[in-house]
Amino acid sequence: VAAEFTFDSRNLFKNKRRYERMNSAQYTLLKTGVEYASPDFIDNDFDFRRYYISLFRRQRTLGMGLTSLYMYAGASDGDLPPQKYFTIDHGAEYLADAGNFLTFDETNFAGSRALVVRAKHEFRNRLWVATGIPLVKDIPFWLSLHGGICWSDFRNHAYQAGDEFINEAEKPYSEIGFGLGNLTPFMVPFNLSVYLTWQLSDYDTSDFSVTLGIDL
Repeated sequence: VAAEFTFDSRNLFKNKRRYERMNSAQYTLLKTGVEYASPDFIDNDFDFRRYYISLFRRQRTLGMGLTSLYMYAGASDGDLPPQKYFTIDHGAEYLADAGNFLTFDETNFAGSRALVVRAKHEFRNRLWVATGIPLVKDIPFWLSLHGGICWSDFRNHAYQAGDEFINEAEKPYSEIGFGLGNLTPFMVPFNLSVYLTWQLSDYDTSDFSVTLGIDL
């Protein structure tokens, strides 16, 4: 049995008998849920409780662009099956918007508990303009900063086949970087961006990565 509650601050509009979300520069998206499986409730092979909550907030900050914050936390009780592990995915690989961990290579981290915090601030050209310096204020490229930290481990967990291949982030995994966007300003509506990211922790993944992305 599973239940999920979602709060989305974006307005709705009706389009051909369907309700759709309106685009918004600032909004909050909150999700929280629980999954329950027990032979005491329904006859089955599983016995676990799984809880999670996520929060995404995007807002304008001090007139200097948009800040995006994403947080996710998950925990469980009982014998969690492998398909229900909390997994922090390596994400978009070659194309990304700095919303994923960009130094993971092709590594995933998982566990019966997990925590993720990521943030990104998009100055676009506002920082250049704010300097008032000739030539600098006319730089067409967009600037952004991004970073994140994550953690996962197993607690009170009965061994499952294949667990020996699971990577845990028992010590927090962290990274930080910056991006330059609008590199192809005449390719409307798609403009190329590049993200440079450094790993701050000590895991056997990339210490540094260069990732391409697309600004819409």
